[in-house]
Amino acid sequence: MVKFTGVVSTSSYEAQSNIEYVHPLFKRRPIKYDLQTDGVSSCILIEENVDFLEIEDYIIIGTKKVNRYIDSGESDKSSVFSSKILESNPDGLLLISKKSEFQMIRGPYSMVPCYYSLYKGSLLFAGEKKLLWNLGVFSIERLEPGEKIVFKDGKLSHEVVISREKPPIRIENTYDQTLDILQKLLYDSFQSTKADGEVGVLLSGGVDSSLACLLAKNTFGDITAISTSSRRARDFKASKQAAELLKVKHEVVLLDIETIWHKLPEVIYAIETSNQLDVEIALPFYLAAERAADLGISLLISGQGPDELFAGYAKHERLVQRLGFEKLPEQLWSEVSITHKANIERDKKAIENHGLKSFFPFLYPSFIIESLTIRPEWKINPSLEPPRKIIFRDLARRIGLPDILAAGPKKATQFSSGTSKLLIKALKSRLADEEVTRREIEHALQTFLHLIAEKIGVPTSVKKLKMIEEDWLASLIDQVKVPAS
Repeated sequence: MVKFTGVVSTSSYEAQSNIEYVHPLFKRRPIKYDLQTDGVSSCILIEENVDFLEIEDYIIIGTKKVNRYIDSGESDKSSVFSSKILESNPDGLLLISKKSEFQMIRGPYSMVPCYYSLYKGSLLFAGEKKLLWNLGVFSIERLEPGEKIVFKDGKLSHEVVISREKPPIRIENTYDQTLDILQKLLYDSFQSTKADGEVGVLLSGGVDSSLACLLAKNTFGDITAISTSSRRARDFKASKQAAELLKVKHEVVLLDIETIWHKLPEVIYAIETSNQLDVEIALPFYLAAERAADLGISLLISGQGPDELFAGYAKHERLVQRLGFEKLPEQLWSEVSITHKANIERDKKAIENHGLKSFFPFLYPSFIIESLTIRPEWKINPSLEPPRKIIFRDLARRIGLPDILAAGPKKATQFSSGTSKLLIKALKSRLADEEVTRREIEHALQTFLHLIAEKIGVPTSVKKLKMIEEDWLASLIDQVKVPAS
């Protein structure tokens, strides 16, 4: 895992980057790099699953093949310099320090979060918003995939330099040929990462996480599946069944109302938002990652992605029934285009808060692109059960996933883990006023989460005076403990 912050001043345009690398064999150690210009463009490339490699005039951070990129610093060659790097590293974040300016470019398929702010004449940037909040900076922008910002003469400009276009539907390949391509790309995805220690997989028992678990076992050998669930939730039995069928070690983190109550502030601070849906989804991820860290695991794998790529949600089926198959590719493309900020950045923060590397194999750029070229009628078939993610389930079977797992039903994380129900019960258990109904708690839950955020220093757009309307709600907030920094 890499945490990075940086500041660029107008006096030198040299980035002073404090990059904290958490290696599984060592404790946290801050490392400071100065990008020297001297007429040559120096760069830092930040990718998924990182190791440090330092080579002369630049630093490249990543696990892929290292090539030496040196630019003359001339403006007409600058775009070629950066394009070559991002062409082979589309999931990277590129920082370039030149003699008269500083640039940041986020690869078109990068899941590495990057935030920035122009503050008192300097450019501040970080991989987490909280690192800027701690400096008293709250006017923060997100660098989106494909965007570049340029800091020059004390001013900041930004533009889209690598646009992502929706891939055309490919009709020339047969169903089996498409499965062959997808299978190879998944193998490539796993080969693109490496583990410096023990490997864990987030396992719910559904087809996505089960296939990720199978592929991880085939790639890394001895792995540990980790599940988070209440005893009565669907994931409790489903994950145990999957682990037994896949013959992998299995750790279950049991969810209960006390755990949820005490971990809520930590989770909100880690994922940097108090949005109810995000909190409910992040809780199981956060607790699983915490257990993984205790077990000495360094790489934690998530099966996120196939629902957006292969039409896994009920809304996709309804769209086809209402408007036909021709509308489905555009819908999937729109969801994939925002999944970095709607899902992955949240999940990465929940996992990496514990010093782990995260890996999302189904979001390998080539796999994303190929998946979006597949005919929509190969993704949804209302006459089958289950009717969604048809070709992905067949892919799972081809790779070796047992049919009972490949055909598993879809249920949202917050419901399949039991998080949503337990969150309400956790609040109810803390109330002295027994007359407060479940419905009242549900109605006030989002407000409560915003108030926790405000108490622990996570900015929200909601004003406190407008939010607190009930005495029982104020009493709950009084019971929330601010986690130690």
